[in-house]
Amino acid sequence: MKHNIISCLYFIFFVAIFKCEAVNFKSRAGYGTVDSFEFVPIVNFGEVTFSTSGKIGLLEKNVRVPIVIPSCSDLTYVRVDVDNTVGPPYVTMDFDMRTVIIKYRTGQYSVSSFVVTAKSVPKSHC
Repeated sequence: MKHNIISCLYFIFFVAIFKCEAVNFKSRAGYGTVDSFEFVPIVNFGEVTFSTSGKIGLLEKNVRVPIVIPSCSDLTYVRVDVDNTVGPPYVTMDFDMRTVIIKYRTGQYSVSSFVVTAKSVPKSHC
């Protein structure tokens, strides 16, 4: 697997993010059309406490997926899988707002689907 670091410099002007980088695992090279993005603010551990899936319509350019985890928990890992036959979107994570943002480029019109999975651990002082 080829690992690429994606930085979110353009996004930092809109929302203050304490860390925004992803390890991007591409599977587009003849093996399918699913692109996976992982966001790890601390380390990848904990239990899966959130999972959702959905479809992105033909004319939708920006999709926000709020991550809801149990109260008194810290988010430790987020994985986003996007299936799109045309090309990969830009995927960013706002850890302060606990929201995944999936954006498509201008002129990129196609139907796609996504799966968001998140892990968390209980806070020690609760």
